[in-house]
Amino acid sequence: MKKTFSFLLFFGLILSVSPIYAVEDVADDIPPAPAQERVQKREAPVTTIPERRGSPDMNSSQFEEGEARIQAQQANENTQEPMLIREQTQNQVAQLHARRVQKRFKFYNQRLSTIGEKLQNRFRVLEAQGYNLSAAQEQLEQALQKVELGVIQAEEATNQLNEINPEQYQAQRQMALEARDQIEQARISFQQALQLFKDAVQQAITATSVDITE
Repeated sequence: MKKTFSFLLFFGLILSVSPIYAVEDVADDIPPAPAQERVQKREAPVTTIPERRGSPDMNSSQFEEGEARIQAQQANENTQEPMLIREQTQNQVAQLHARRVQKRFKFYNQRLSTIGEKLQNRFRVLEAQGYNLSAAQEQLEQALQKVELGVIQAEEATNQLNEINPEQYQAQRQMALEARDQIEQARISFQQALQLFKDAVQQAITATSVDITE
């Protein structure tokens, strides 16, 4: 009996301090459109207009036309370069967030699945000893269902982030917002699973406090 109490209390303590509970906020798990791109302007090569013989008015006109072409070319480069960098940045950010979400929730799944497996094994041993753990088993089943739900929600969020096309980012921004919502729901599901594991341990402690030898 003392051994059973010690195990369950120790297991409950592990659950209460488990790092899985400190889930990060997902406010930054969605790649926002960059508010401002600081692009270092490339210094355009100095273009010289060859001196040609002719009237001063003709030379002046040719010089002004050449200057206008240079300015137009620089303006075009300065417009296209930030757009290209913006698209590349959005694509990279979306992919990085997808990998981050996948890695984080994979850890949560492994951690909680291990806890659930250990509890199942321990509950079977206690039931074989004659304890009634029906209430604890019910809490445990609900916890495992929440873990499965969290895995599905995390996979959906990751798939949505990977499908975002940087060339159509604004048109697909709704998809990014939906991915953020899925991430939040997955986080909630994993937190609920952890709480249900704690409740299952508490139910088991209550059930094993009864002396079945009487």
